[in-house]
Amino acid sequence: MAASMYGINVLNLHIQIGQAAVDVLSQMPQVDPQRIACIGNSYGGRTAMWLTIFEDRIKACVPSGCMNTFRERSLKLSSCAIQYLPGVLRYGDVPELFGLIAPRPMQLQAGEGDGLITPEDRDQMRDFVRQVYDLVGEKNKFDYVLHPHGHSLQWSYAHDFLEKYL
Repeated sequence: MAASMYGINVLNLHIQIGQAAVDVLSQMPQVDPQRIACIGNSYGGRTAMWLTIFEDRIKACVPSGCMNTFRERSLKLSSCAIQYLPGVLRYGDVPELFGLIAPRPMQLQAGEGDGLITPEDRDQMRDFVRQVYDLVGEKNKFDYVLHPHGHSLQWSYAHDFLEKYL
């Protein structure tokens, strides 16, 4: 909130930092710039979503622990304000934002019993994103993992997915 008082959007800064990281990675001789992915859990999952939307050089992503909607979070007044861009709900919510990643490969992960995500929102989001990938003719590039480990990213699933697409 303090940053916004100075006219700074922290999420925008995080996106710019992520883009700078991709700039650096793309110049490293040991990195294939056609094989850069972004993964994260919780706010890291939300950041992976945003960065992948705004950064075409990210070829695949694995957001985890972030399948709740902004609308639901706003009604509970229980979410960190650095996850949103101002006015985002005028245009869409998290399902529509995930849809912007298509046709690039994406694996959404959610943990059963993750207390931050309602099963209804999670399942509706999965179905919506799956439909978007179907509409763009890339249904095989969308993967959904519901694992039993709560609010966490499961590397074994992410590894296999990224290995397949990168």
